[in-house]
Amino acid sequence: MQEVIAFLNSQAPIPEKLSLRLCLNLLKSHTTSKGKHLIKPNEAGNRVYFITKGMYIVYKQSDEGKLQIDWILFPGDVMYATESFLSNMNAGEGILALQNSEAYSITRAELDELEKEYPTLLAIRVKLECDYKLRAIEDNKMREMTLASARYAAFLKKYAQAVKYLSNKQIAAFLRIDASSITKIEKGKSKKQTAFRINIED
Repeated sequence: MQEVIAFLNSQAPIPEKLSLRLCLNLLKSHTTSKGKHLIKPNEAGNRVYFITKGMYIVYKQSDEGKLQIDWILFPGDVMYATESFLSNMNAGEGILALQNSEAYSITRAELDELEKEYPTLLAIRVKLECDYKLRAIEDNKMREMTLASARYAAFLKKYAQAVKYLSNKQIAAFLRIDASSITKIEKGKSKKQTAFRINIED
């Protein structure tokens, strides 16, 4: 729980009174095992989550019925099921743990009340929303690259720490490409590495 307070203070110093209220009355702990849901797609999400351990993905089904991963999130990140949170209705989004993970949360109603009383908290929220909008823009630029191999290379560079926890299907769902494209790219890399080793030995 203290990780959440430290995170908020890293964005802007918050009053001690607010810290105590969060710790004693408001923040709720969530422990999610690897492969389990924090929020299932058929649930409405009305909480903001502060990740303190592990890794999560936020996903939904596209209009074509395909898996679509919008976010990959780590300790220090703040998350919610975006469409459900904003509309206060079930929007078909799920939050899945890729490792044994932990987060603390507060409801939207509680957050709204606190922001009225503590303008600093509202300022932090505005700053974080700007930060995540920029992050979304960067990820979308990655997805807009013409070649699947370019998207994959950019993904490996930006999300290196996540690769071993994600299947090819999940990476493809994040990049908006077919999983078979990643298999082909990896096979191509393997052939090049084998040819290189043969040349060295020769």
